[in-house]
Amino acid sequence: AGALASAGPSDFWPVNSDGDYMPAKGSMTIDTDIQDISLENATLIATHEMMHVLGVGTIWGQSSIFTPWNHDLVASDGSYLGLAANEVYASEFEADDGGPLPALAVENDGGSGTAGGHWETDLLVNAVTTPGDGTTSYTDDFAYELMTGWIDLSNPQEAYLSDTSLA
Repeated sequence: AGALASAGPSDFWPVNSDGDYMPAKGSMTIDTDIQDISLENATLIATHEMMHVLGVGTIWGQSSIFTPWNHDLVASDGSYLGLAANEVYASEFEADDGGPLPALAVENDGGSGTAGGHWETDLLVNAVTTPGDGTTSYTDDFAYELMTGWIDLSNPQEAYLSDTSLA
């Protein structure tokens, strides 16, 4: 079994004179041989892949694929350094045990299509605010956050896109 889907930016435009770039266009590939996939599941998969086209997980680190467009947003310990996402994460989630909030981290397990390009699924946090627009049901388990790269196709209503990912 291969990848369910993959996506990323394919062209960039400069956003300032400091050499910073943002995705200008991209592409997505979705396995069309999947049998009996619901519209809801297909929508979740496409949304996840569109976020990769916009740069989530694809321009965070020092991947040679996107040199020189990388943003160097992942520390050597795997924590995510983006200021906006960390600020939103701190207001959107709290530690499961009531202790200090664990650092927003990037997945370090899985193959080349998973590690380094998704949020860490093992973050023990609970949502303290309703992710997104509040019109969809969701679990507060961070593993179900859409950009962790883990979607339970048998229970897709649990998946949600957090404000942290949108930041």
